Amino acid sequence: MTVQKRRLQVILFCSLALMTLGLTIGMQTIDRAQAEPHLATKIQLWEQGAREIDRLVQVNLKQNKLSPNKMASDATFLRRVYLDVIGRIPDIKETRAFLKSKNPNKRKELVVTLMNSPGYVSHNFNFWADILRIKSRPIPQISGEPFIHWIKQSLQENKPYDVMVREMLTTNGAANEKGNGATGFLLRDRGMPLDSMANTVRVFLGTRIECAQCHNHPFADWTQRQFFEMAAFFGGLQYVNEMFTKPEGRKLLRQSRTIGKQQGELAARNLRRQVRRVLQPGINNSGTGVARLPNDYAYDDGKPNDFVLAKTLFGKPAAINPKVPKIPRRFAERMKKAKNKKRMMRRSFAKDIRSRDAFADWLTDDENPLFTTVIVNRMWAKLMGHPLVPAIDDMREDSVSVNPDLSAHLNRLMKDLNYDLKAFQTVILLSKTYQRESETSLPQAPERFRFPGPLSRRMSAEQFWDSMLTLVVPNIDSTITEPMSLRAKAVYDNYELLSGKSAQEIIAQFKGPEGSMMSQQELRRQKRMEFREKLRPLRRALVQARRRKDKQAEAEALASLKALGIDGDNFLSQQRYGRELLRASELPSPTPPGHFLREFGQSDRDQANGASTAPTVPQVLNLVNGFVEKNLLAKRQGMMLSALRRTQKTDQKIRLVFLFVLNRQPSRSEIASWRGDAAKIGEPAIFDLIWTLVNSHEFRQLS
Repeated sequence: MTVQKRRLQVILFCSLALMTLGLTIGMQTIDRAQAEPHLATKIQLWEQGAREIDRLVQVNLKQNKLSPNKMASDATFLRRVYLDVIGRIPDIKETRAFLKSKNPNKRKELVVTLMNSPGYVSHNFNFWADILRIKSRPIPQISGEPFIHWIKQSLQENKPYDVMVREMLTTNGAANEKGNGATGFLLRDRGMPLDSMANTVRVFLGTRIECAQCHNHPFADWTQRQFFEMAAFFGGLQYVNEMFTKPEGRKLLRQSRTIGKQQGELAARNLRRQVRRVLQPGINNSGTGVARLPNDYAYDDGKPNDFVLAKTLFGKPAAINPKVPKIPRRFAERMKKAKNKKRMMRRSFAKDIRSRDAFADWLTDDENPLFTTVIVNRMWAKLMGHPLVPAIDDMREDSVSVNPDLSAHLNRLMKDLNYDLKAFQTVILLSKTYQRESETSLPQAPERFRFPGPLSRRMSAEQFWDSMLTLVVPNIDSTITEPMSLRAKAVYDNYELLSGKSAQEIIAQFKGPEGSMMSQQELRRQKRMEFREKLRPLRRALVQARRRKDKQAEAEALASLKALGIDGDNFLSQQRYGRELLRASELPSPTPPGHFLREFGQSDRDQANGASTAPTVPQVLNLVNGFVEKNLLAKRQGMMLSALRRTQKTDQKIRLVFLFVLNRQPSRSEIASWRGDAAKIGEPAIFDLIWTLVNSHEFRQLS
């Protein structure tokens, strides 16, 4: 079969499939039990939890006259666990090491190794970025980089989930000050506390109450009044750095409006931008516990603009006692005479009683009937392909788990582990249920799926992108920066530079070499040029040291780069393979429209869980004429092409491509077929093999 015919056949196959589809990081296993004395005990407890999962699944299957799938092969398990834990397929070294290993505990050891690798942070950041709607630039005046840094740092530290949620709901302070990244959660809905409460309840309690913002919920018991009672926990929330409530902050705001007359319009514009973008964003006020009903409220349980007090939707009450504030007599008299009474009535005069803290305590309490259930449901669906409670973020009173006993066990486990998501996922990964062959499709009624094995599904956009990079860039995880990226560092440095400064001192930062005023764009360009000048000799020194195998010189160059916030290996990799070939977690969040990631379903981050794995025609066109041709088949320095150049025999090349792309050995018939093509057309057949496998359903599927 000619190359052209085979490619046409694959294009048709891909199109039909898309239309119908609606060890080691290195496997040199160190004895982690010796390195961490308590790890062996932890693993034993995790295995006990995993065995209970298997028992409960087995009982449920038997009750429904079903049988579990047989255990997956090492090759299938290897690929699955890499994609599920670190978000990419294994590279050739990792694949060979695991498949050749005779260690009976190699699966368990691989799980533990992957869970403690940089890829874990990268992949789980992508997961949470979709749920929390994380953007590098959520709105023009706000940088999302501190929040991104905080999420990655929390994942790296393995911060308990309930602690993370509490910090997101209660942290106050300047958004761009180092250490305050958790403010990014509430700043995501800046100026919209009602939307913020609706998103919070949806994400962390799996309940959608946004309909009740405008009227009584048509499909649930929530009323509009109850919605505003919940919103009252965010009463008094201010989206501004605390310093702007103080005299020096207010003075700076006044100066930013009037400085033009003294310093010129360029100075005034630069000052305003710095104040608005760098200094002013933040979260202030810990909550009054008071809100007002809307102007058009039309139900019998209240009047328009009435005060409502914070009250939880269900479960035990929150530990606060808000009171209806008293309106000063003078203000009441002014309001009688005012033309715009509606605007004046929005003032509450309520005092800060830390109602956000009380709300966070109530929400994260392990007695809250939904908090644990929702995160258990998300983690199970993440690894097993389908949730235990089908409505993952729209739970109702009649929502039932497909296996209530298993859900109860996992809820207890999550609490016993103190919301350690890494340990919880490890328990699932160690179970036989996870390690069985996958199911290719759901039954017609999804609630009848009993988990005889994980559900096969398509890779996410980020998994697909990161897996493609694994075929090109050696040691792709070296492109994962420390949690604080250069973008986040620039935000912190800028805040530290300007915080506490007067208007004149801030303007002085924009003085050029001859005292002339510079625009922000000119200043950034100058700083970039200065930074590049520092990097150039260090890059040269690092490359020369490695060529000479001078370890001391190499260490000195790496240390100098690190002092500038640069990872040497990552830096050289970007220089050689391109700055765009970074793991998805290191690219702007989200990537721009038209990028590979967006075409393959990356969320625009406007709604929670906005990502898609649905197949589309543009995906076919991209695979046919885009990334594969440009990077896999054209970059001769790429991992796979470099390995192929060092291989002489045709059969070895065929095996190599299968190990690279599908992480398994080819069958005899596959070798014979491609050997025949190579005999007819020579070297182009190997390129055709690469193209075919990358475009195959098997590569795109997480099985």
